[in-house]
Amino acid sequence: MGRTQGRLLPPVEYWYEDQPRGDAPPRNGLSANGNLRHIDANYLELSRTEVLIRGLGIFGGCFALCIFAYGLFPGSWSDWTVWDVALSIASLGVVALAVFCVRLDTTVPSDTPVRFNRARGKIYIYEFAWKANPFARWPRSIKVFDWADTHAEITRQAGNSVRYALFLSHCKPGTLDVVDRIQIGGQSIDEVDMQRMWDYCRAYMEHGPDNLPPQAPRLDDVNFRRSLFFFMPFLDPSAEGTAYRQQMHVLEWIASLALMLPMFWLLLPLGLMRYLALRLAPRPQWPAELDAQSRGAPAAAA
Repeated sequence: MGRTQGRLLPPVEYWYEDQPRGDAPPRNGLSANGNLRHIDANYLELSRTEVLIRGLGIFGGCFALCIFAYGLFPGSWSDWTVWDVALSIASLGVVALAVFCVRLDTTVPSDTPVRFNRARGKIYIYEFAWKANPFARWPRSIKVFDWADTHAEITRQAGNSVRYALFLSHCKPGTLDVVDRIQIGGQSIDEVDMQRMWDYCRAYMEHGPDNLPPQAPRLDDVNFRRSLFFFMPFLDPSAEGTAYRQQMHVLEWIASLALMLPMFWLLLPLGLMRYLALRLAPRPQWPAELDAQSRGAPAAAA
């Protein structure tokens, strides 16, 4: 890549690639990447469930509480020093961290969908603003972007494995100055998935649903098997797992076998925690007025 920073200001963290706008031809096909919730002539709705990795919060919270409990109940109280007391008091921060982790998993709605309303030229994003304070109120909000002023960018993050994400950036009209950003796709080991997702949204907004390839709507239920194998779908013994394996390319097979399979002992309980988190998390509830607005078309002029 020739540039190290995108066109938009301020730049998105871990920028990798600016995405085309308007009628530019799709590059690698069109796909909602399994995130399609609804599509008709008025609006396209995509899931953002996979933007937040469920299960990590409960898993991390339980681990933090175990550390706190280990420090709280020593083998012999008579052996305690002033430093032991100070550390025990300080460990209350571990409790706050545990509460935050568990609350993040179980308070944020099970999905925070985004609606591309072609009839209005708007994008409606269901947001839930979590805060660092685990005891504060975490409010929901609906953000509204103008399609004409929205740009897309792909980011590339490297941790235990390379992961790509898709961001929408809402700019001031006629400028490249970003007012707000939201993530609509992520956790992919291949940037092509994010390109296909953006091209799918762009094709819908520019031309409507008629020429889009058929996509199966996302299964919205909380399923134990699907959650258990969420982090290792290539091991799913069901028909869904078979279909997933048939679509895997060489890079995905290499990454799955080299990175995920050795972590089987950890990823399986994380899948169990994911199921628990989704069971406890509330369903998204749109405000009635914005729900109707984001689904419908403007009233016809008299």
